[in-house]
Amino acid sequence: MKQHRQLLLILIAIISYSTLQAQKNQPERNNVTPPARQVPQQSPPRKQEMQPPRQNHVQQNSAPKAIAPVRQQPPPQRPRQQQNNPPRTVPVKSMQQPKPVKPAQQPIQNPRPDNQQPKIVPVKPANEQPVKPVEQTKPLKPDQPEQNPKEDHDQPGVVPVKPEQVSPKPKNQVPRSIPPKPVATQPVKVAPPPPNNPQPRYDAHNPSWRYAHLPRRNSYVNHVPRGYRHIHYGNYDYRYYNGVFYRPYNNLFLITQPPFGIYIDLLPFGYSQLYVSNHPYYYYNGIYFDYRNDNYYVISPPVGALVESLPEGYQTINIDGETYYEVDGAQYKPILMENGEIWYEVIKAN
Repeated sequence: MKQHRQLLLILIAIISYSTLQAQKNQPERNNVTPPARQVPQQSPPRKQEMQPPRQNHVQQNSAPKAIAPVRQQPPPQRPRQQQNNPPRTVPVKSMQQPKPVKPAQQPIQNPRPDNQQPKIVPVKPANEQPVKPVEQTKPLKPDQPEQNPKEDHDQPGVVPVKPEQVSPKPKNQVPRSIPPKPVATQPVKVAPPPPNNPQPRYDAHNPSWRYAHLPRRNSYVNHVPRGYRHIHYGNYDYRYYNGVFYRPYNNLFLITQPPFGIYIDLLPFGYSQLYVSNHPYYYYNGIYFDYRNDNYYVISPPVGALVESLPEGYQTINIDGETYYEVDGAQYKPILMENGEIWYEVIKAN
């Protein structure tokens, strides 16, 4: 029985050796020359000495093979097989060349840490100037006012005006010609200009543009300017200065309409002359004068008189969608002139 067991062990050793030899010969098929193996020559004689003499017919096949060394040294043979077949272990993707990276996308290697990196400040050329975007504006029509986006109004481009200073253009009216300046047929006596006399400018949105520097009608002041005249008429003591009449009221003075029939000897500086039914009249700050007996008497506004401006303190009246103005009980209608200005015609006297 012992002999049979020994024979089986020898056969198993021979089969394992043949399989190892076949695996080592595989690189020859792939045109790879494996390194020569160094087989120890002393191991077979040692085994032959240990084996009984009956096994001489088997020693020819098992002479180059050693059972003990194969079992004791299997680990060093496995790495040799892996070293002999490197092409099989290399993946295909690793053999592909990396794609070239654009210069702008290549990361910059920082040999220094982030705390020691110097800050790079971009330097602009001295001659370079920033280009401002050009805003495109729509062309305006000749009659269209320029729009102002900074103003918060319902209608852009329209200057806000107080309700009492609104002077809309009259509707469905034929422009009238400006009346020529009348030639004085009688001597005119005019007061000297007051100090710091302003130069009025036409304003289509303010009917009182010519007399805006004078005090408002029916308002109160604490004192009368120096150089005034004292006039007693109808149980009242009036003060008069530069076309404005003042009446005492408690400790104040009321800017009031002068009574009809009161007169002065000098016309205020800046008066205007007009004709109604070929009769000359004089006008200043809502007051009409008539020359009689070498003086200028205050009269009721003649119907049909056309004046450039109204006094401060007028009132607006809307009738059938049209705007009219009232001053001291007299009503005025806006009239469009040939030069584009708006004048005011007396349509009802007080």
